[in-house]
Amino acid sequence: AFNLAAAGSGFGGGGGFGLGAGGGFGLAEKPRHAEELAKVLRWTGGNTLESEAKQFALLCEQNVEALWRRRAWTIVEGRAKDDCLGIPASLAVLRAPREDVIPNDPDPVTDDRTIAQMLAERLHANAHWLTPEVEAYGEKLVSEAGGLMTTKAEDEKKGGGMEQEQVQEHEEEQQEEEEQEEE
Repeated sequence: AFNLAAAGSGFGGGGGFGLGAGGGFGLAEKPRHAEELAKVLRWTGGNTLESEAKQFALLCEQNVEALWRRRAWTIVEGRAKDDCLGIPASLAVLRAPREDVIPNDPDPVTDDRTIAQMLAERLHANAHWLTPEVEAYGEKLVSEAGGLMTTKAEDEKKGGGMEQEQVQEHEEEQQEEEEQEEE
């Protein structure tokens, strides 16, 4: 049988770099290892939060847009009590490209409005499709999105910010290594 500790992989008590007794990091390496681990965890946590915020914004957009699309669909199906808007107008709403998709453009046009501002404008532009109750619910969705007080332009800057932070950390590490070599 293969023995990791005997092979000197570092996971047991043998030689090499390791986590076990006798083969662990030197005293000087422990703080650096902890520092590097903290940087990785901070970067991972930041990426996770950024991803969650983007997903929340996308869900807010989908929920608000679904309000008038749902009404248009009930008219097309013939289930609407008052179809004063008509089937052609309903089909036009359903055929319109959805705005809540993730862009695949490498250089997307940025917008300086917050998510809540954009959703409120779209909700009011399509208010004629909504009943007062549904419009009130839409206002509630917009206010929930107001908790995400970033603009799309800020989101783009943040995405670049993570990369910039990595570059800055790499430069700092190189500078530290050069200083240690000089000593």
